[in-house]
Amino acid sequence: SHNSRIILQNNSNLNLFEYVHVSKKGHFNFVSNSIVGDNAQLSYSAISNLQFGVEGVIRRNNYIFRNGKSILSLAQLSDGNIDERSNVFLRGENADGIVKTVAITSQKQEFEIRQWVVHQAPKTIGLIENYGVSNDESRLMFEGVGKIEKNMKRSKARQSNRGIVLGKYAKLEVNPLLLIDEYDVEAGHGAAIGKIDEEQLYYLMSRGLPIEMAEWLIINGFLTPILEQLSTDALKEVFLTQVEGKTL
Repeated sequence: SHNSRIILQNNSNLNLFEYVHVSKKGHFNFVSNSIVGDNAQLSYSAISNLQFGVEGVIRRNNYIFRNGKSILSLAQLSDGNIDERSNVFLRGENADGIVKTVAITSQKQEFEIRQWVVHQAPKTIGLIENYGVSNDESRLMFEGVGKIEKNMKRSKARQSNRGIVLGKYAKLEVNPLLLIDEYDVEAGHGAAIGKIDEEQLYYLMSRGLPIEMAEWLIINGFLTPILEQLSTDALKEVFLTQVEGKTL
């Protein structure tokens, strides 16, 4: 089990990278709490790699205060089964919270990934972005919730979900939800789930690439929004190696 707490004082900045690796079979619990003070900024990037036979429960709670900003960039590349939830609480006026998640399942894995962004102050902005790839006979589920509480005027809640289904028996489910208790707000969500674009695949293969390499290039481009958040070439190499192992 792991439990951590991150506190950013007012006007501070932190870039944090987290790598979670568990190889011992059994249950694993992970809890992370982060507090972003007034005018503070947090950039939190994480890669989770739990091996076969690990049942992982991951919880991240993020509290953002006045004029604070937090970007959570999360890559779930585990080989075990995962129950993950990220909660963002916008506690101060003009707080800005972003959650970007990529998850890739293969074989007979099951991932259930949920994000809640809760607007508890006026003029707050919340964004959820999900990118998923489901292969073989696996199941991947995203559930994103944008909640704007009463009197939290001029707040904005947005959500985007994109996914690629590779395996014939693979499942990729998306449940975007908006819970709005105020009129003077902006809110919206969208989802695009399907197989690899055949025209893109044909174009690359017509240039002499084998189908496996063509599929890999398309998936690599699809996951670019998360890859760009990784701070070093070494981290990007870890990310791409894990993705390649689960998709090719």
